[in-house]
Amino acid sequence: MDIDQETVVNFLSASIRWKKVDDCNISNINWKRIFEISKEQEIYTILYPKVKKLSNAVKPENEIMYEWKRKTILASLNQKKNINRMSCVLKKFNQARISSIALKGLVIREFYPIKELRTMSDSDILIHIEDLEKVKRILLNMGYFQKHKDSKHVVFLHKQYLPIELHWLLIDKNYFTKAGYLEKDVWKNVQSINICGTNTLVPSIENQILYLCLHMAVHFLYSGFGLRQLSDLVLLVESERNKINWDIFYKKIRKCKIQNFVIVLFEVCRRLFRMDVPYILYNKKLENSQYVDMIIHNVFSRGIYGGIYGKASMNSVGDNVLMLHNVNNGKFYTCIARLKYIIKFLFPRRYKLSKRYSYVKGNRAFIPIAWLHRLIYGFFRKDFNIKQKILFLLAQADFLREQEKLFKWLEL
Repeated sequence: MDIDQETVVNFLSASIRWKKVDDCNISNINWKRIFEISKEQEIYTILYPKVKKLSNAVKPENEIMYEWKRKTILASLNQKKNINRMSCVLKKFNQARISSIALKGLVIREFYPIKELRTMSDSDILIHIEDLEKVKRILLNMGYFQKHKDSKHVVFLHKQYLPIELHWLLIDKNYFTKAGYLEKDVWKNVQSINICGTNTLVPSIENQILYLCLHMAVHFLYSGFGLRQLSDLVLLVESERNKINWDIFYKKIRKCKIQNFVIVLFEVCRRLFRMDVPYILYNKKLENSQYVDMIIHNVFSRGIYGGIYGKASMNSVGDNVLMLHNVNNGKFYTCIARLKYIIKFLFPRRYKLSKRYSYVKGNRAFIPIAWLHRLIYGFFRKDFNIKQKILFLLAQADFLREQEKLFKWLEL
C-alpha cells in the first residue's frame, strides 16, 4: 500500500468502529486522491462523517468537501428510499406466506454506525424455486420488470428503485462444486431481524460469514473484490464475535473446501484493519507472505481481470509490472509463455465473461461473438490510449501466470 491507500484504510477502520480520527496523525494528505480511491471502492459515504469532523487545518479543500458532502447526501437519500421500498416488498412476501432470506447488504448494513451510509447497488433475497412465480407476480404488480435470468437467480429492475436479485441458489457450481450443501443448510439455520419494521429471516451468523467469504472468492476468481467487502466481514465478525461458533464455522469452510482462502482472507483483514483473528483461522506463516501482498494489491486495483474490459484502473498497470518483476526476482517469462496467456486473456472461457456478455450463457455458439464484442469494446475505450492498452496486455500475460499460481496456492 502507498500512503494514500493506507490513509483510506485508517479512515475506514475508524468509521466502521465509530472511533475518532486523531488530527495530529494527519499531514500532507492528497485529498483529491483519497476521495477518488474512496469512490472507486464505494466507501466515500462511510468515510464522510469522519472527514467532516476533522479540524479546518487538515480538512479537504472546500471544492472537494462540497462534492463529497453532495454525493454522500444523494447516496444516503437513495439508500433510505430503497430500504423503505424493500421493507414493503418483504412485508408482501410475509403476507403471501412466502419464505425468503435477506442476504449481503440488506443484512450487513444493520451493523454499520449509520445504516444509510453503507450503500448497495441492489438487494439480494433468497427464495425457494417453487415460489418464484408467486414472487414474480408480486414484483410485477409493484412496478418491477424482469431483466436477466440465469441458472441461480433472476434480476428485477424498477424505474425509481434499486434492482432486486432473487436467488434460489447461493453458489454457482461452475466455481464451487463442494459448496452445494450450503443451499440446504442456510434454510435450516436462520434467525429473524427487523428491517425497517419488517421481521425478516437472515442466515445464521456462521452462514453469513461463510457466504461473504464464498462471494468474495467468486469475485476474486472473476475480477477481484474491494475494501467495502472486507469492511463488511470485519464489522460482522467484530459485532457478533461472542455469538460465533468458530468450530462450526471451520467445519463449514472445510466442507466447502475453501479453508485456505478464508484463512488468507482473515490475514488480509488482520493486516489492513488489525482485526483479531480466531486461533483456529490464524496461520503465522502468512504474516510475511508475498501472495497475501498480491491479494492486498488486487483489493486496491479492484481485480486485474477487469482490466480494459472491466473495472480495473490503468493506474495499477505499471505497479503490476513492477510487482511481478519483484515476485519473479527480475525474471520475465518467455515470449511463448506470454503469448499463451495473452490468448487466454483475449479469449476467456464462457464462465469468465462478465454480465455484459450474458447472452453466451444460454448458447455456446455465441462465444465467438462475445469474444469479438469484448475485443471491440476494449479497443475503442477512450479512457486508455493505445500505449496503455499494449502495456496492460503485456503486463496481463505475466499477471495471469502469477494469478494461476495464486489460485492453486489458495486451492480455488
